Amino acid sequence: MKLLNMRKEDKMNKVIPTVFAKDKESFNERLKVVSKIAKLVQIDFMDGKFVKNNSVGLDDIQINSKKNKYEAHLMCFAPESYFFKLKKKGFSKVLFHYEAVKDAQEIVDLALDNKLEPWIAFNSSTSLKEIIKCLSELIGVKGVLFLGHKSGVEGIGFERQVLGKIKAVRARFSELNIQVDGGVNIENVSELGKSGVNFVNVGSSIDNSFNPLRNLKEIEREFNSGKK
Repeated sequence: MKLLNMRKEDKMNKVIPTVFAKDKESFNERLKVVSKIAKLVQIDFMDGKFVKNNSVGLDDIQINSKKNKYEAHLMCFAPESYFFKLKKKGFSKVLFHYEAVKDAQEIVDLALDNKLEPWIAFNSSTSLKEIIKCLSELIGVKGVLFLGHKSGVEGIGFERQVLGKIKAVRARFSELNIQVDGGVNIENVSELGKSGVNFVNVGSSIDNSFNPLRNLKEIEREFNSGKK
């Protein structure tokens, strides 16, 4: 595997708030909350085919890429069809699913052609053998996203078997950026950090809270508690 840039051990682990919204009104409400408290924000896109749910459409959203950085989690078939518009909208990073494409290397190359950071995502049900094989062959990928539970849903628990896959991948690819999305909370984020994860996405436990900024800071503190 040839990485675009290697993991920096001296950097702090990062918590990235997620906007998971099925309609424009909900999207605007959640974006307003998280864009005030975080520099980097993830927006979920769902096509109703790769996953059961549909999300707000790309044409229906407005972001301020001068104020914040944005990443797109594409829970969609044909993720490459989004790349041009994502770049034009101001996104800098795309996370596409291994299970949604026939040729992951082709998708990585197309993301790079559009000057987007390519990350590959794996569903919680995908085997470790498949994950290792894919990562061993990819060239130019920036990092990997592990889904902590079934993709396309929100507010359910983290699947413990994913942790074993994370540890195995960290042992095999010491310089790889590892991100986790799904089921992350104040109770398990410290363990994720100690297992080699350096980015996590958090959705409802931040933007549905009484004090989103305080919750974000508490999760960040726990996430970095194992660092020396």
